[in-house]
Amino acid sequence: MRLELLLRDHHADPTTLEHPDFLLRLGEGRLEETDDNDVFLPSYVNTSETLSELCSALFEGIEEHWNDTDCLTSRAVLVTKNIKLGDINEIVGFRIPGEIKTYPSADSVGNNDLQAQVSAEIRYPQELLKESDAGSSMPDHCLNLKKVHLVMLLRNLRPNKGHVNGARYVVEGTTDNVLHLRSFTGAFRGERMALTRVKCHPGDHNFPTPGFTRIQCPVLTCLAMATNKSQGQSIRDRLGIDLTDSCFSHGQLYVAMLRATYPRNSYICCADITWPRTTKNIEYREVLD
Repeated sequence: MRLELLLRDHHADPTTLEHPDFLLRLGEGRLEETDDNDVFLPSYVNTSETLSELCSALFEGIEEHWNDTDCLTSRAVLVTKNIKLGDINEIVGFRIPGEIKTYPSADSVGNNDLQAQVSAEIRYPQELLKESDAGSSMPDHCLNLKKVHLVMLLRNLRPNKGHVNGARYVVEGTTDNVLHLRSFTGAFRGERMALTRVKCHPGDHNFPTPGFTRIQCPVLTCLAMATNKSQGQSIRDRLGIDLTDSCFSHGQLYVAMLRATYPRNSYICCADITWPRTTKNIEYREVLD
Protein backbone atom coordinates (compact mmCIF):
# COMPACT_ATOMS: atom_id res chain seq x y z
CA MET A 1 0.00 0.00 0.00
CA ARG A 2 2.81 2.44 0.84
CA LEU A 3 4.53 1.76 -2.51
CA GLU A 4 1.36 2.10 -4.58
CA LEU A 5 2.74 5.25 -6.27
CA LEU A 6 5.78 3.32 -7.45
CA LEU A 7 3.80 0.35 -8.73
CA ARG A 8 1.53 2.65 -10.80
CA ASP A 9 4.47 4.51 -12.35
CA HIS A 10 4.75 3.20 -15.93
CA HIS A 11 7.96 5.19 -16.47
CA ALA A 12 9.82 3.76 -13.47
CA ASP A 13 13.08 2.04 -14.38
CA PRO A 14 13.35 -1.74 -13.80
CA THR A 15 15.85 -1.42 -10.92
CA THR A 16 13.46 0.81 -8.95
CA LEU A 17 10.61 -1.65 -9.49
CA GLU A 18 12.67 -4.24 -7.63
CA HIS A 19 12.34 -2.18 -4.43
CA PRO A 20 9.30 -4.05 -2.99
CA ASP A 21 11.16 -7.35 -3.34
CA PHE A 22 14.28 -5.76 -1.81
CA LEU A 23 12.26 -4.67 1.23
CA LEU A 24 10.80 -8.16 1.69
CA ARG A 25 14.23 -9.79 1.52
CA LEU A 26 15.62 -7.10 3.85
CA GLY A 27 12.93 -7.74 6.45
CA GLU A 28 13.35 -11.51 6.25
CA GLY A 29 17.16 -11.37 6.42
CA ARG A 30 17.62 -12.93 2.96
CA LEU A 31 19.90 -10.28 1.40
CA GLU A 32 23.42 -11.08 0.24
CA GLU A 33 25.96 -10.15 2.92
CA THR A 34 29.62 -9.15 2.93
CA ASP A 35 32.31 -10.90 4.94
CA ASP A 36 31.54 -8.44 7.78
CA ASN A 37 27.85 -9.45 7.73
CA ASP A 38 26.81 -6.12 6.18
CA VAL A 39 24.17 -5.76 3.45
CA PHE A 40 24.46 -3.73 0.24
CA LEU A 41 22.30 -0.64 -0.11
CA PRO A 42 20.41 -0.41 -3.43
CA SER A 43 22.05 1.74 -6.12
CA TYR A 44 18.89 3.80 -6.78
CA VAL A 45 18.85 5.24 -3.24
CA ASN A 46 20.57 8.62 -2.78
CA THR A 47 23.55 8.57 -0.41
CA SER A 48 25.35 11.29 1.57
CA GLU A 49 28.66 11.27 3.42
CA THR A 50 27.87 13.76 6.22
CA LEU A 51 24.88 14.65 8.33
CA SER A 52 24.96 18.26 7.13
CA GLU A 53 24.95 17.11 3.51
CA LEU A 54 21.99 14.82 4.22
CA CYS A 55 19.96 17.66 5.79
CA SER A 56 20.81 20.05 2.91
CA ALA A 57 19.57 17.55 0.32
CA LEU A 58 16.49 16.60 2.30
CA PHE A 59 15.31 20.13 3.16
CA GLU A 60 16.42 21.89 -0.01
CA GLY A 61 14.47 25.13 -0.55
CA ILE A 62 13.15 25.29 3.01
CA GLU A 63 14.29 28.92 3.33
CA GLU A 64 11.85 29.98 0.61
CA HIS A 65 8.99 27.58 1.38
CA TRP A 66 9.17 27.49 5.18
CA ASN A 67 5.58 28.78 5.51
CA ASP A 68 4.27 25.85 3.45
CA THR A 69 3.60 23.24 6.12
CA ASP A 70 3.49 20.45 3.52
CA CYS A 71 7.13 21.22 2.72
CA LEU A 72 8.06 20.21 6.27
CA THR A 73 5.45 17.62 7.19
CA SER A 74 6.22 15.46 4.16
CA ARG A 75 9.94 15.20 5.03
CA ALA A 76 11.78 13.65 7.95
CA VAL A 77 15.14 12.31 9.09
CA LEU A 78 15.27 8.98 10.93
CA VAL A 79 18.09 8.11 13.32
CA THR A 80 19.08 4.90 15.06
CA LYS A 81 20.01 6.58 18.37
CA ASN A 82 18.28 9.40 20.23
CA ILE A 83 21.57 11.21 20.81
CA LYS A 84 21.53 12.48 17.20
CA LEU A 85 18.07 14.05 17.41
CA GLY A 86 19.19 17.34 18.89
CA ASP A 87 21.93 17.85 16.29
CA ILE A 88 19.62 17.33 13.31
CA ASN A 89 16.77 19.39 14.74
CA GLU A 90 19.22 22.22 15.35
CA ILE A 91 20.69 22.03 11.81
CA VAL A 92 17.30 22.09 10.12
CA GLY A 93 15.58 24.42 12.59
CA PHE A 94 18.30 27.05 12.08
CA ARG A 95 17.37 27.23 8.40
CA ILE A 96 13.72 28.03 9.13
CA PRO A 97 13.18 31.82 9.38
CA GLY A 98 11.37 33.24 12.39
CA GLU A 99 11.79 34.06 16.05
CA ILE A 100 12.65 31.30 18.49
CA LYS A 101 10.39 30.90 21.51
CA THR A 102 12.10 29.23 24.47
CA TYR A 103 10.12 27.16 26.98
CA PRO A 104 12.23 26.29 30.07
CA SER A 105 11.12 23.54 32.41
CA ALA A 106 10.82 23.45 36.21
CA ASP A 107 12.73 20.43 37.55
CA SER A 108 12.55 18.93 41.03
CA VAL A 109 13.26 15.78 43.00
CA GLY A 110 10.04 14.90 44.81
CA ASN A 111 9.86 13.41 48.29
CA ASN A 112 7.14 13.44 50.94
CA ASP A 113 9.62 13.77 53.78
CA LEU A 114 10.77 17.40 54.24
CA GLN A 115 14.22 16.49 55.54
CA ALA A 116 14.76 14.02 52.72
CA GLN A 117 13.53 16.68 50.28
CA VAL A 118 16.16 19.18 51.46
CA SER A 119 18.83 16.49 51.29
CA ALA A 120 17.79 15.59 47.73
CA GLU A 121 17.93 19.22 46.62
CA ILE A 122 21.50 19.49 47.94
CA ARG A 123 22.49 16.20 46.32
CA TYR A 124 20.85 17.02 42.98
CA PRO A 125 21.34 20.74 42.23
CA GLN A 126 19.31 22.44 39.49
CA GLU A 127 22.32 22.51 37.16
CA LEU A 128 22.43 18.72 37.25
CA LEU A 129 18.68 18.29 36.84
CA LYS A 130 18.64 20.52 33.74
CA GLU A 131 21.08 18.16 32.05
CA SER A 132 19.00 15.06 32.83
CA ASP A 133 17.87 13.26 29.71
CA ALA A 134 15.57 10.26 29.39
CA GLY A 135 15.74 9.88 25.63
CA SER A 136 12.39 10.04 23.89
CA SER A 137 10.29 9.45 27.01
CA MET A 138 10.70 12.93 28.50
CA PRO A 139 10.90 16.46 27.00
CA ASP A 140 14.10 18.51 27.07
CA HIS A 141 14.76 21.07 29.78
CA CYS A 142 14.57 23.85 27.17
CA LEU A 143 12.25 23.63 24.17
CA ASN A 144 13.34 26.05 21.42
CA LEU A 145 10.45 26.32 19.00
CA LYS A 146 9.43 28.42 16.02
CA LYS A 147 6.14 28.73 14.18
CA VAL A 148 5.73 25.78 11.72
CA HIS A 149 8.19 23.69 13.73
CA LEU A 150 7.21 20.03 13.96
CA VAL A 151 6.79 18.36 17.34
CA MET A 152 5.89 14.90 18.60
CA LEU A 153 3.60 14.27 21.57
CA LEU A 154 5.03 12.13 24.39
CA ARG A 155 1.84 11.41 26.33
CA ASN A 156 -1.59 9.90 25.74
CA LEU A 157 -3.82 12.90 26.41
CA ARG A 158 -7.05 12.43 24.40
CA PRO A 159 -6.99 9.14 22.45
CA ASN A 160 -10.49 9.72 21.07
CA LYS A 161 -9.13 12.83 19.29
CA GLY A 162 -5.87 11.23 18.20
CA HIS A 163 -3.74 13.05 20.80
CA VAL A 164 -1.58 10.06 21.70
CA ASN A 165 2.07 9.24 22.27
CA GLY A 166 3.89 9.49 18.92
CA ALA A 167 1.39 11.79 17.19
CA ARG A 168 3.06 14.57 15.17
CA TYR A 169 1.98 18.21 15.06
CA VAL A 170 2.89 21.48 13.42
CA VAL A 171 3.23 24.51 15.73
CA GLU A 172 0.62 27.06 14.63
CA GLY A 173 1.26 29.59 17.39
CA THR A 174 3.16 30.17 20.62
CA THR A 175 2.44 32.18 23.76
CA ASP A 176 4.39 32.34 27.01
CA ASN A 177 2.66 29.27 28.47
CA VAL A 178 0.70 27.61 25.66
CA LEU A 179 1.55 25.84 22.43
CA HIS A 180 -1.10 25.82 19.70
CA LEU A 181 -0.71 22.62 17.69
CA ARG A 182 -2.35 21.03 14.65
CA SER A 183 -2.07 17.33 13.85
CA PHE A 184 -0.87 16.42 10.36
CA THR A 185 -0.78 12.62 10.45
CA GLY A 186 -3.23 9.73 10.60
CA ALA A 187 -7.00 9.63 10.72
CA PHE A 188 -7.14 12.72 12.98
CA ARG A 189 -5.26 14.98 10.58
CA GLY A 190 -6.26 18.62 11.19
CA GLU A 191 -7.23 18.18 14.86
CA ARG A 192 -6.04 21.11 16.97
CA MET A 193 -4.84 21.19 20.56
CA ALA A 194 -3.68 23.83 23.06
CA LEU A 195 -0.87 22.35 25.15
CA THR A 196 0.54 23.64 28.45
CA ARG A 197 3.27 22.41 30.77
CA VAL A 198 2.45 19.24 32.72
CA LYS A 199 4.32 16.97 35.13
CA CYS A 200 6.58 14.55 33.26
CA HIS A 201 8.45 11.59 34.72
CA PRO A 202 11.19 9.42 33.17
CA GLY A 203 9.05 6.29 33.31
CA ASP A 204 12.15 4.23 34.06
CA HIS A 205 12.78 2.76 37.51
CA ASN A 206 16.50 2.65 36.70
CA PHE A 207 16.70 6.41 36.10
CA PRO A 208 19.70 7.70 38.12
CA THR A 209 17.74 10.49 39.86
CA PRO A 210 14.97 8.96 42.04
CA GLY A 211 11.71 10.91 42.24
CA PHE A 212 12.69 13.19 39.35
CA THR A 213 9.86 15.40 38.02
CA ARG A 214 10.00 17.80 35.08
CA ILE A 215 7.19 20.30 34.48
CA GLN A 216 7.30 20.91 30.75
CA CYS A 217 5.20 20.69 27.57
CA PRO A 218 5.31 16.93 26.78
CA VAL A 219 6.68 17.26 23.25
CA LEU A 220 9.94 16.81 21.36
CA THR A 221 10.90 18.55 18.14
CA CYS A 222 10.64 15.98 15.35
CA LEU A 223 12.21 17.32 12.20
CA ALA A 224 14.18 14.19 13.04
CA MET A 225 12.87 11.19 14.96
CA ALA A 226 14.03 7.82 16.20
CA THR A 227 13.33 4.92 13.83
CA ASN A 228 11.22 3.08 16.41
CA LYS A 229 9.02 6.18 16.87
CA SER A 230 8.35 6.34 13.12
CA GLN A 231 6.58 2.98 12.87
CA GLY A 232 3.24 3.18 11.09
CA GLN A 233 3.99 6.53 9.43
CA SER A 234 4.56 7.30 5.75
CA ILE A 235 6.96 10.02 4.57
CA ARG A 236 5.38 11.29 1.34
CA ASP A 237 8.14 13.48 -0.08
CA ARG A 238 11.73 12.96 1.09
CA LEU A 239 13.02 10.52 3.67
CA GLY A 240 16.47 10.78 5.23
CA ILE A 241 18.06 7.92 7.16
CA ASP A 242 21.14 8.50 9.27
CA LEU A 243 23.14 5.27 9.44
CA THR A 244 26.44 6.74 10.66
CA ASP A 245 25.55 4.84 13.83
CA SER A 246 24.64 1.39 12.54
CA CYS A 247 21.34 -0.31 13.32
CA PHE A 248 21.51 -2.39 16.49
CA SER A 249 18.06 -3.97 16.95
CA HIS A 250 15.92 -6.49 15.10
CA GLY A 251 14.16 -5.02 12.05
CA GLN A 252 15.42 -1.46 12.58
CA LEU A 253 16.76 -0.95 9.04
CA TYR A 254 13.63 -2.53 7.53
CA VAL A 255 11.35 -0.18 9.50
CA ALA A 256 13.40 2.87 8.45
CA MET A 257 13.47 2.10 4.72
CA LEU A 258 9.79 1.15 4.69
CA ARG A 259 8.70 4.71 5.59
CA ALA A 260 9.34 6.07 2.08
CA THR A 261 6.53 6.02 -0.50
CA TYR A 262 8.98 6.22 -3.41
CA PRO A 263 12.51 4.74 -3.23
CA ARG A 264 14.25 7.50 -5.19
CA ASN A 265 13.06 9.96 -2.51
CA SER A 266 15.22 8.21 0.09
CA TYR A 267 18.48 9.77 1.23
CA ILE A 268 20.87 7.71 3.33
CA CYS A 269 23.93 8.88 5.26
CA CYS A 270 26.14 5.94 6.19
CA ALA A 271 29.55 5.40 7.72
CA ASP A 272 30.80 3.39 4.72
CA ILE A 273 31.95 5.91 2.08
CA THR A 274 33.17 3.29 -0.42
CA TRP A 275 31.02 2.04 -3.29
CA PRO A 276 28.87 0.00 -3.20
CA ARG A 277 27.62 1.29 0.15
CA THR A 278 26.98 -1.24 2.91
CA THR A 279 25.46 -1.14 6.38
CA LYS A 280 24.47 -3.41 9.27
CA ASN A 281 21.11 -5.18 9.17
CA ILE A 282 20.01 -6.99 12.32
CA GLU A 283 17.45 -9.73 11.64
CA TYR A 284 16.91 -12.76 13.86
CA ARG A 285 15.68 -15.49 11.51
CA GLU A 286 14.61 -17.68 14.44
CA VAL A 287 12.09 -14.98 15.44
CA LEU A 288 10.64 -14.87 11.92
CA ASP A 289 10.55 -18.65 11.56
